[in-house]
Amino acid sequence: MFVISKIGGWAALASKYRAISVPSGKRFLFQSASLGSMNYGSCLTVVVSPVGLYLRVLPLFRVGHPPLLIPWADLHGLREKKFLWLWRLVEMQVGEPAIVTLTLPFHLIEQRPVVD
Repeated sequence: MFVISKIGGWAALASKYRAISVPSGKRFLFQSASLGSMNYGSCLTVVVSPVGLYLRVLPLFRVGHPPLLIPWADLHGLREKKFLWLWRLVEMQVGEPAIVTLTLPFHLIEQRPVVD
């Protein structure tokens, strides 16, 4: 799991975005995402909160994967993608300059709070 964390970029994100606590917001269990070249299939808890996007790997796979809280302002270049004409995804760069590419189901980004 440590190797997967290094290859995909989770470890790099953790050095900047390690979460200290779980923010309040809409919680989604058993979500999938791609981080860099690694796929995290149905093993993520995602919280969409006013402060940012919280990602946590299920306990069985958590070694080398501390929880992350990425501020909305650090997600750039969002673009919609479709997979097999069935699933809507959103691909984005995390950090400035970009640390890694993150791809999530579109419905998660649709939950992003509107800030006035």
